[in-house]
Amino acid sequence: MAQQPTSQSLARDACIVAAARIARERGFAAADEGALEALADVVRASVRALARRAAANARHATRSELALNDVLSALKQSPSNRVAWQELRGFF
Repeated sequence: MAQQPTSQSLARDACIVAAARIARERGFAAADEGALEALADVVRASVRALARRAAANARHATRSELALNDVLSALKQSPSNRVAWQELRGFF
Protein backbone atom coordinates (compact mmCIF):
# COMPACT_ATOMS: atom_id res chain seq x y z
CA MET A 1 0.00 0.00 0.00
CA ALA A 2 1.32 3.45 -0.93
CA GLN A 3 2.14 5.81 1.89
CA GLN A 4 -0.01 8.94 2.17
CA PRO A 5 1.85 12.19 1.49
CA THR A 6 2.39 14.42 4.48
CA SER A 7 1.28 18.04 4.61
CA GLN A 8 4.95 19.02 4.58
CA SER A 9 5.65 17.05 1.39
CA LEU A 10 2.52 18.46 -0.24
CA ALA A 11 3.59 22.00 0.67
CA ARG A 12 7.08 21.35 -0.72
CA ASP A 13 5.65 20.00 -3.98
CA ALA A 14 3.26 22.96 -4.25
CA CYS A 15 6.16 25.39 -3.83
CA ILE A 16 8.16 23.62 -6.54
CA VAL A 17 5.18 23.79 -8.90
CA ALA A 18 4.74 27.48 -8.06
CA ALA A 19 8.45 28.08 -8.67
CA ALA A 20 8.24 26.34 -12.06
CA ARG A 21 5.23 28.43 -13.03
CA ILE A 22 6.97 31.63 -11.95
CA ALA A 23 10.02 30.69 -14.01
CA ARG A 24 7.90 29.86 -17.06
CA GLU A 25 5.94 33.11 -16.76
CA ARG A 26 9.23 35.00 -16.62
CA GLY A 27 10.33 33.45 -19.92
CA PHE A 28 12.38 30.43 -18.86
CA ALA A 29 11.90 27.37 -21.06
CA ALA A 30 13.78 25.05 -18.71
CA ALA A 31 15.46 25.13 -15.33
CA ASP A 32 17.78 22.89 -13.37
CA GLU A 33 16.08 20.95 -10.58
CA GLY A 34 18.36 22.54 -7.99
CA ALA A 35 17.48 26.02 -9.25
CA LEU A 36 13.78 25.23 -8.99
CA GLU A 37 14.25 23.93 -5.46
CA ALA A 38 16.11 27.12 -4.52
CA LEU A 39 13.35 29.25 -6.02
CA ALA A 40 10.81 27.07 -4.18
CA ASP A 41 12.62 27.90 -0.93
CA VAL A 42 12.17 31.60 -1.73
CA VAL A 43 8.47 31.03 -2.48
CA ARG A 44 8.08 29.11 0.78
CA ALA A 45 9.80 31.83 2.81
CA SER A 46 7.71 34.53 1.14
CA VAL A 47 4.45 32.70 1.86
CA ARG A 48 5.48 32.15 5.49
CA ALA A 49 6.36 35.82 5.90
CA LEU A 50 3.06 36.85 4.34
CA ALA A 51 1.18 34.49 6.65
CA ARG A 52 2.99 35.86 9.71
CA ARG A 53 2.17 39.45 8.71
CA ALA A 54 -1.47 38.56 8.03
CA ALA A 55 -1.76 36.79 11.40
CA ALA A 56 -0.22 39.80 13.13
CA ASN A 57 -2.77 42.04 11.41
CA ALA A 58 -5.61 39.85 12.68
CA ARG A 59 -4.20 39.86 16.22
CA HIS A 60 -3.84 43.64 16.06
CA ALA A 61 -7.55 43.79 15.21
CA THR A 62 -8.21 41.47 18.21
CA ARG A 63 -9.38 38.61 15.98
CA SER A 64 -8.24 35.02 16.09
CA GLU A 65 -9.15 34.24 12.46
CA LEU A 66 -7.75 35.86 9.35
CA ALA A 67 -9.88 37.99 7.07
CA LEU A 68 -9.18 38.95 3.48
CA ASN A 69 -8.26 42.46 4.60
CA ASP A 70 -5.50 41.01 6.81
CA VAL A 71 -3.93 39.29 3.82
CA LEU A 72 -4.32 42.35 1.57
CA SER A 73 -2.72 44.55 4.22
CA ALA A 74 0.10 42.04 4.61
CA LEU A 75 0.73 42.21 0.86
CA LYS A 76 0.90 46.00 1.06
CA GLN A 77 3.33 45.74 3.98
CA SER A 78 5.67 43.45 2.01
CA PRO A 79 9.10 44.86 1.31
CA SER A 80 9.64 45.77 -2.33
CA ASN A 81 11.72 43.48 -4.49
CA ARG A 82 15.28 44.73 -4.66
CA VAL A 83 16.41 42.38 -7.41
CA ALA A 84 14.73 42.31 -10.82
CA TRP A 85 13.88 38.92 -12.30
CA GLN A 86 16.06 39.72 -15.30
CA GLU A 87 19.07 39.92 -13.00
CA LEU A 88 18.41 36.36 -11.79
CA ARG A 89 18.46 34.77 -15.26
CA GLY A 90 22.16 34.02 -15.00
CA PHE A 91 21.52 31.70 -12.06
CA PHE A 92 19.05 29.46 -13.90
